[in-house]
Amino acid sequence: MRRHNILDVVRAVKVVAREFPEVDAWWYTPSELFHVRGEMGRARQAPRPVVMALEADARADDFERIAGRLSEELNGVPVQVRRHRGAEKSNRLFRVLSRASSEAGSSA
Repeated sequence: MRRHNILDVVRAVKVVAREFPEVDAWWYTPSELFHVRGEMGRARQAPRPVVMALEADARADDFERIAGRLSEELNGVPVQVRRHRGAEKSNRLFRVLSRASSEAGSSA
């Protein structure tokens, strides 16, 4: 199985975000270092879950649905979705998409 890379994650978020307009921002929390082609030293190692932090007014079951849809878009890679906790010091977060940027992009 080909390992996912950051571009796969961005593509999946862009597809799934259309279905969940209540999410204001999608943040990616890298759980491993990606190589340019998404390859890791041990090709047979199971992929670690993709972890997303969302700024949204949503319930836990919404997060489960979002995680399921992202996993589908990533060909079965496990995805964990949690609420964004604000300014975190322990984890690096990368904003993948926000409602303002997606609205601006849709009008271009």
